Amino acid sequence: MEAGSNVIISFSFDDTFANNPIQCQYNGDYPSNIWNSCSGTNHTFLIPGTITIVVAFTNAINTIYKYLTVTLTTSVNPIIVGTSLQLSSSQCSAAYVDNRAIASFIISAKNTTAKPASNAQVIIVPDSINNPTITQGPFQLTFNYFATPAITSSGLNVIYTSTGKIYSIKILFRYIFCFFSIGNYTAIFRVSNSLDSTNISCVVKVTPVLQQVYYAINSLNWPLNSLTPFQASVYIGDPNPGTVMLTWNFGDGTNVSSLRTGTEFQDIYFI
Repeated sequence: MEAGSNVIISFSFDDTFANNPIQCQYNGDYPSNIWNSCSGTNHTFLIPGTITIVVAFTNAINTIYKYLTVTLTTSVNPIIVGTSLQLSSSQCSAAYVDNRAIASFIISAKNTTAKPASNAQVIIVPDSINNPTITQGPFQLTFNYFATPAITSSGLNVIYTSTGKIYSIKILFRYIFCFFSIGNYTAIFRVSNSLDSTNISCVVKVTPVLQQVYYAINSLNWPLNSLTPFQASVYIGDPNPGTVMLTWNFGDGTNVSSLRTGTEFQDIYFI
């Protein structure tokens, strides 16, 4: 009986979306030369991390599967941090709503070709200036290496309360911190693996979100070419609206804008 001969061997790798296994035929020489090699099975891994290799041994009767796990580690550099909310004036931003602000942090590769920080962990200092000793983690840092550029795909909630106590809960997809008041917060991410380590940071600009905006116009009916001045009463009910841009589009190509800054206010707008 020659059960060890004429076996088709198929190698499948999960570092790619394409299902293109590498195959070879093991002719064997049972029973005198059971151990042999299979040529043409070299594979270049496309992404780092923990990769599973599935090997299928098939002959005319049946198929047997074997599994092998390999770990590929890359440097934690180069990586950068930002937030899903982007403002032109700040790398990291958070929207202030209902007495707190949520910053959704995203760690990504600095360029489109790098596959950094595999098998890495992260320790987070959400407010390094005011609370430098309060940290969260370490947590496993997981990247989506199929994205361009590679970005993180796991996260953490850090809830800031008025007493300064912090609550955290792990979630998927993003690093999320809840800031208690308007201002700027410097968040630091200490990323490390078996190869090296780095610190990255950004200043989070907490920006109010307008929710309570009311207005009334003196009249909605004007004769054509009338010189009657436009007058509107605008009320901002949010307690800390910050800088608000008031823009009126009259529908005839005319736009008029004005900046207002302060706490909750009522404004009479003349044109």
